[in-house]
Parts: sequence; C-alpha cells; structure tokens
Amino acid sequence: DFCSSILQCYFGNDESRVTQELVTKCHNVCRSRLCCFDSFKLESSCRATVGEDECELYSLCEQLINENGGEVKTFIELDLKEFDDDTSNSNRAPGPGSNN
Repeated sequence: DFCSSILQCYFGNDESRVTQELVTKCHNVCRSRLCCFDSFKLESSCRATVGEDECELYSLCEQLINENGGEVKTFIELDLKEFDDDTSNSNRAPGPGSNN
C-alpha cells in the first residue's frame, strides 16, 4: 500500500539508513510526483493538475531534489545533502561543561 511504499524514503536523523537501496526504492515510489516540488527543474510543477493534497502525500520525495533542481542519484549525494553540509555543528555555542 501507499503508506508502506512512501515510508521506504524515510530515514529521519539516522544517517546509517541512507543507502543506495533507499535511494533506489524512494525513486521508484516518487518518480511520478517529483514534479510536485517547485525546485525540481526538469519539468514544470504538476501541483495544479494533481492537487495540493496529492503532492503533500509525497513530501518525503523532496529530499530527492538537490539544490540545483536536479535529482539526487546516489546515497552519497543524499547523505551530503542531508547531513554533511550542515554547518550548524561548527557554529554552535559551547554548552554547559564546555571548556570553550
């Protein structure tokens, strides 16, 4: 069913779940609705034709769109997009017990 299919795209905060298998399965589920996302430049948005509710069901698919509007093809690219380009760790204020 749809819910179990779309959940194949979910990895939450668990970087170890980002695998090529996840990316492949997610592409299979999301292929027909990547057009829902404004940042997807390969074709025009289909929100008007399929509807807002339909596109919202596929919100997890937006992780497959890179910052240039193209498709994320590999788990390495997805990992970099979702985890490694986060600079918030280096800008964080020292916490309690810190020597900084």
